Amino acid sequence: MEYIQNQTTGIRNLIMEEFLQIPVLLPNSNTQNKIADEVQSRISRAQQLQSEASQIYSDAKKQVEGMIL
Repeated sequence: MEYIQNQTTGIRNLIMEEFLQIPVLLPNSNTQNKIADEVQSRISRAQQLQSEASQIYSDAKKQVEGMIL
């Protein structure tokens, strides 16, 4: 990776033209689709858990307010 960096004032910088020419291997489309499905599933689950947590918080807040008042 040293060959794609130059140095000025002690700070290394990327040489973008060379950096962008580095090949990046991607999984086949079937694997990419599986990954995308899993990510979407986890996002949906996170949203569901966030909604449940919000409801639990709201219920607990009402219960505490009821005890105080």
